[in-house]
Amino acid sequence: MIAQFNMGRLRYGWEDPRVAPFVKALDRVYALAEAAPGYVWHMDGEAIGAVQRDPRGPLRADPRIASTLSVWESVAALKAFSLEGVHGAFVRRGPDWFEPSESPRLVIWDIPEGSRPTVAEGVTRLEALERDGPSDFAYDWAYAEARDERLEAARRQSA
Repeated sequence: MIAQFNMGRLRYGWEDPRVAPFVKALDRVYALAEAAPGYVWHMDGEAIGAVQRDPRGPLRADPRIASTLSVWESVAALKAFSLEGVHGAFVRRGPDWFEPSESPRLVIWDIPEGSRPTVAEGVTRLEALERDGPSDFAYDWAYAEARDERLEAARRQSA
């Protein structure tokens, strides 16, 4: 099982018409995620919105932050949903809606089956990825692919 947390800062406020296509698609994208193979759970819009607005919370109530937190059976399942289909089209439009960032926007980490990560944990993992680079504690797509390739090579060698 893996968790993923991602966040970005919108170019404009949530009510701005230039962000409207992104905002209007959120419920549809959540529904697609819930139907996707390998999907387990996500923090719903109301709950993540409350965390985003909390001035004492891990996101410091920045009114233009957008974030998601979800759990998937595997990196492959997350990647298939995230980078293909409708969600993939929205990812490609990200520069229309989000400010550029030198920092990572997505972090992935392994979790025990049945656990539910928190936004605070996601922020901690994202900060570790930025500070220390990818590791088993906090990783990105490239690290996940390399790790999967190493595991597959080890399996083939032991067979």
